[in-house]
Amino acid sequence: MASEISYPKLSVTNWWALRKKFQSNPNIKITPGFLAMHFEMGEDSARTNVLPPLRAIGFIDDDGRPTDLAYDWRDDEKYGEVCDVIRRTVYPQELNDAVIDPADRVKVETWFKNKARVGEASARKMAAFYLMLCEAVIPGEQRNGKANLETAQKPKENKSRPVTSRIEQGSLFAEDKPQPQTIHVSDSKDVITVPTPAISSSPNIQITIQIQLSSEYTPDQLDQVFASLIKNIKKLQE
Repeated sequence: MASEISYPKLSVTNWWALRKKFQSNPNIKITPGFLAMHFEMGEDSARTNVLPPLRAIGFIDDDGRPTDLAYDWRDDEKYGEVCDVIRRTVYPQELNDAVIDPADRVKVETWFKNKARVGEASARKMAAFYLMLCEAVIPGEQRNGKANLETAQKPKENKSRPVTSRIEQGSLFAEDKPQPQTIHVSDSKDVITVPTPAISSSPNIQITIQIQLSSEYTPDQLDQVFASLIKNIKKLQE
């Protein structure tokens, strides 16, 4: 009878929570009591479900002390390298060669069911952990949808800048003499005046319009934007 083969089933949630603990205190000793206290689980569950995977992937020694690999795991720059080391040392080349796209979860689950001789629930847990190693992406950073053994690049900086158009309407108490409406464009020396119909006994009104424009706009494009704005204001006055 073939010997039973087991693979890590460490949950993704515990993976990131434990990494955070290592980052705050790299010299902690991982024991069932420590895991039960910090991860809301019983000591028996920690002893059965968490300690064996941590030893299997090489993060702690027999005494529960962090290894050099666990120290590297804390470093964002070395995270992808650590995931690659675990994949190559814990899993057979047969699996690593077969999994080209980490999105093919069903294929990976089937492999674990057949090779580890486990049920669907255990196969899903094994596959989830393995695929996380394949992606090697730290949460919050940009994903590219494929296996990436390096830290993902940061999102591009938004180059858009706000341009404020300020419409100020002065006192309009004259019955027959309409006061002009003036538009001041920030970052511009241009002042555009638009005639405004007379409004008797109206209070002072000030309206601020926020327009989000790209810094890559040319002067001609900016002129078109504000020309359109003035045109729409005139329509409202008619």
